[in-house]
Amino acid sequence: MPGRGRGRPRHPGVLTPGELRVLEEVRRGGTNAEIAARLDLSAETVKTHVARMLSKLDLPDRRALAAWRPDAEEMVGGRWWPGPLLKPLAGLGQAAAIVVLGLVLVLVFARNDLGRDTKSLVVIPTGENVTLSAGEWHTCAIIESGKLICWGADYFGETDPPRGAFRSISLGFGYSCGLRESGEVACWGDNDKGQADAPVGTFRSVSSGGFHSCAVRDSGAVTCWGYGGNGRTEAPSGSFRSVTAGGYHSCGVRESGDVACWGTDRQGEFEPAGGMRSGQGNV
Repeated sequence: MPGRGRGRPRHPGVLTPGELRVLEEVRRGGTNAEIAARLDLSAETVKTHVARMLSKLDLPDRRALAAWRPDAEEMVGGRWWPGPLLKPLAGLGQAAAIVVLGLVLVLVFARNDLGRDTKSLVVIPTGENVTLSAGEWHTCAIIESGKLICWGADYFGETDPPRGAFRSISLGFGYSCGLRESGEVACWGDNDKGQADAPVGTFRSVSSGGFHSCAVRDSGAVTCWGYGGNGRTEAPSGSFRSVTAGGYHSCGVRESGDVACWGTDRQGEFEPAGGMRSGQGNV
C-alpha cells in the first residue's frame, strides 16, 4: 500500500522515535560506536541524539539519561508536562503559584477538550468477540463483524484504518498492518522506512515489528518489508507455518517445525538456551 504522501509530521512527544531508539540502546550500555553498529547509524548521529536528549530532559550525563523514565514527568490532559516548565513558578509565593498553575491547567484541559479526537472514545458493542493488538502508543481491535477500531496516539495516521473486513491485525512503532478477509495485507501510518508499503498478493498471516513487517503467503513463503538493516527483511526460502517480527529480527516456524530467525543476533535472539528441536516451534 503506498504511503499517504503527506510529509512526516513533527513528533509531539518529549523525545522523537529516533531518540527513543537510541535511548533504548543507551540503557543496554555501550559506546556511541557500539550503539551506532546496533542501529545501523553513524557514531556522530548517535552522539547528536544523546546530546539533544540530555538538553531536552535537563539531565547531567548518560547515566542519568539511562535512568530516566517518562513516568518521572507529570501528565496533564494526556500531554507531557516537563518539570522545567514549572521552574518560573518557584519565585512566586505559594498562593500566587497555585493561582497561576490553576489557570494554566484550565487552559490546557480546555485546549485538549476542543481538539479531542473522537476515535479516542472507543465503544465496542456488548457481546462482540474482540481481537486486540497493541503497538508502542496505540491499540487496534477487530470486532466480530471484521471492522477495525483503533485508538491512542495518532502521530502518523496509525489509528485511521482503511475500511473493510479484517481477519487479523498487528501493530508496529507508529504504524499498523492488517490482514483483510480477502487475504491481502493493508498497512497505514508511519511510512518513513517503507513499513507501510505492503506487498501485493494473498497471505495467511502478518506480523509487524518495530520498523518492519513480515507475512506468510498462501504458498508458505515469507515476505518482509520496511527497514531492512542487518538483513531483518531478508527472510530465508522455504515454506513456513507462521512468522513474527521483532524490533531488530524476525523468526518463523517452518512446515517441518524447525524455527528459523534472521536479522540481528547480538543478544542470542536466534536460539533459546539449550537449542530448539524440530516440532517445538510455536511463533
